Amino acid sequence: DIRLKELRIYTDYGRCSRPLFIVEKQRLLIKKKDIHALQQRESPDDGGWHDLVAKGFIEYIDTEEEETTMISMTIN
Repeated sequence: DIRLKELRIYTDYGRCSRPLFIVEKQRLLIKKKDIHALQQRESPDDGGWHDLVAKGFIEYIDTEEEETTMISMTIN
């Protein structure tokens, strides 16, 4: 929390989190080709979703972090 100059680390089991697409310089990092590749993969071992997270296209945030994160509800 920047306002309080605090770093909070929650590790409780079962904590709710949700995936968000990452935007930099007003552009989505994930591209159509990445989505098509995800749709075309033949087995779960092809990477898929985990690769998108590893590349930083998608980030999971928990309910506490949502309070201080700028989240857009539309693409525009």
